[in-house]
Amino acid sequence: MTTLRPSRLACLLLLPIIAAVAGCSGTTESGTPYTIKVDREMQAYIDAALATVHHSAVAMLEDEYLFEVYDSALDAREGIALAKTAKGRTVRIETYYAGPDVTQVNVYVSPMGDQVMQADLLSRLETRVN
Repeated sequence: MTTLRPSRLACLLLLPIIAAVAGCSGTTESGTPYTIKVDREMQAYIDAALATVHHSAVAMLEDEYLFEVYDSALDAREGIALAKTAKGRTVRIETYYAGPDVTQVNVYVSPMGDQVMQADLLSRLETRVN
């Protein structure tokens, strides 16, 4: 009789969970399709230039949500905005150049990836940009 090592057994037990999480997708209220990645980031594409999306994200976090934006950076290929909620949870919005008028947006809310808040942030960001 063969026995499995504990490390292999753990890997076998985690495979269905990883496969389920990696395949999650849906749409926001405004109709933007998104995918939830394994690291709990919500990823979507917005039809607007990188700088427009980044600046809109920072303004949205400050004006609409009243989050404390403590870091924001933008270059020609990517941008990042980091903010804290009133309870100290980290909100991270990453923007990446995906074409002249297309931007990839990754939204993360710590610690476990609050899917409802992430979808709300994406929906409001798309509404603000368009």
